[in-house]
Amino acid sequence: MEKMPVKYFGFYSLLDPYINGYYQVGEREKARELWGKVAKKYQENLQYYSTLSLERQYQYLDEIITNVESYRGLIDILVRNQDEKLINEKIKEFNQYLDKFSHFYGEEEDVEYSPDSPSQNDSGLNLELDSGNRSIDGLNLLNQKTDTFPRKN
Repeated sequence: MEKMPVKYFGFYSLLDPYINGYYQVGEREKARELWGKVAKKYQENLQYYSTLSLERQYQYLDEIITNVESYRGLIDILVRNQDEKLINEKIKEFNQYLDKFSHFYGEEEDVEYSPDSPSQNDSGLNLELDSGNRSIDGLNLLNQKTDTFPRKN
């Protein structure tokens, strides 16, 4: 990670395999440390976007959705690797950031974790949440609002 310091890297989703790899080789602390740095970047981005007017948020909808879904991918890494120490705390934290964009994402998009629920896929995430519909819904919102808030190229 010396050649790709998180604070300067910018392509954070490319670090997901490193986090997962650390878990797979038993380096949980390294995985958690890198996970925290990457999550912080998504949190900073989402915090910034949440301060924008609704009109500006529609202009940045693609970026907002990308950050939310990438952050959700980090949560999925915790679930897949059964990091019980962090899962519930980090899911609550993620949901707080998701709530900042409740006008794009409904409450049904909140992530919940229950390791023995039969309605969950192998990763532990609710199947409904893993369907990909949330991104499509967000893009449909953008298309509906283009008359009101035209996008600038």
